[in-house]
Amino acid sequence: MKKFLFLGLIVLLLAFKSDNILVEKTAMVIMPNSYLSIMGKTNVSQFNCDLNISSINSPIAINYVKTSDNVLFKNTKLLVHNSCFDCGSKTMNKDFLDLLKTPEHPNIILSLKEIDLSTNQKNQVIAHIEIKVAGETRPYAVPVILSNNHLLKISGCLNLRLSDFNIPAPKKIMGLVAVKDDFQISFDLEIDECK
Repeated sequence: MKKFLFLGLIVLLLAFKSDNILVEKTAMVIMPNSYLSIMGKTNVSQFNCDLNISSINSPIAINYVKTSDNVLFKNTKLLVHNSCFDCGSKTMNKDFLDLLKTPEHPNIILSLKEIDLSTNQKNQVIAHIEIKVAGETRPYAVPVILSNNHLLKISGCLNLRLSDFNIPAPKKIMGLVAVKDDFQISFDLEIDECK
């Protein structure tokens, strides 16, 4: 009987403790002077596909729990339509949309999972994110520089591979031009909290 009473007390304490976790809620907007670019290479040149930041005009809901060493996020996502990228020409834009299997998977989804605050470098944190491209989701740890004046500025770079997302590197002109597997996402975002 004492054993059941002890187990019941532990379950009750754990339930009470989990109910007291304070989940903070806010919303943020990405300011118009921000940028996010996908950069890739072929065997003959390089290319950039720049996100039209004004296409992200809705506030992003953020739910988080802060501890001394990290911030944990729940359902914090940035959804970007593939057609909001400009690769410099209509032909390259079409190739980009085809590459990302846009009819079946029209969006790139970036999910923020955790920010590790325990790095030793000034103003640097590690953001743990998941990126969903062409129906495939992969986790990444991204070193991010934070600066805070009246706006929060987040900048960094992430190296990826098309093969991470089961996307075969395309070839054009009977195989004479081949897209390299490696690509990079570079970003410099200014974010403001919705009042």
